[in-house]
Amino acid sequence: MEKWLSMWSIGPDVNEETWKRIKAAGFVGIEVWGEHDNIFETVSKANTIGLKTGCHLPFSDLNLADDNDEKADKAVGMLTQLLEKLGTFGCEHAVLHGGKDSGKRDWNVVLDKMAARLSKLQKTAAAAQVTLLLENLIPEADQRVVASNFADWQYLLGKTGLHACLDVGHLRIAGGNLKSALAQLGERLYAVHYSENDGVSDLHLMAEKDTSYLRELLAMLRKIQYSGTFTFEVHPSHYTWKDILNVASEVQQHEEED
Repeated sequence: MEKWLSMWSIGPDVNEETWKRIKAAGFVGIEVWGEHDNIFETVSKANTIGLKTGCHLPFSDLNLADDNDEKADKAVGMLTQLLEKLGTFGCEHAVLHGGKDSGKRDWNVVLDKMAARLSKLQKTAAAAQVTLLLENLIPEADQRVVASNFADWQYLLGKTGLHACLDVGHLRIAGGNLKSALAQLGERLYAVHYSENDGVSDLHLMAEKDTSYLRELLAMLRKIQYSGTFTFEVHPSHYTWKDILNVASEVQQHEEED
């Protein structure tokens, strides 16, 4: 299992000292945030100091499940260009959000169109030697969210050949069972996004004093011999990069003692 850090959690501007501390804390890679302006500068810097890189693809204005097919196809085109460029920079993986649907169309039609768009992106990613991941999301009251239902998520993964990025915070809010999810995903699981919440809102918290849940989660992943990425994705307004590195170092110390 590889310990990674989301650049959303620490921001786009990182100085030399912070880069050194990230590496010293045992992080193997960083996941750049697609909404940041300087993602390729960040990827290049990470590469020079020996950190692996991945990308959480942008999603704010890119809805692959848009009711308007023209808009959804435009999103595919923009993501295609980004995946191709990420490949030239040696990014290992890219995390994708499925998008949202208004609820006006037959859901099976939405899923079929999503599968076709995801398959197209998968071909681009494979050619660029980037592993494309679909992340589980959170249900919403006013819109249908792709991959917020576990069965639909599994269907799309199987239909398209994408791998899974399991966000354990999202899973908790959706009422999912972690042990069951790990068993059902099996070898398709490539990445885990870690944060904690109250089971209601996606707070992206991190336990600074009581790290028992985090240690239990890591133990569960070790038990199934999980060898993928484990990314700290916690809210930047709540924690500094020092807070994150301190917790990561504390958990690593507990693991070594165990």
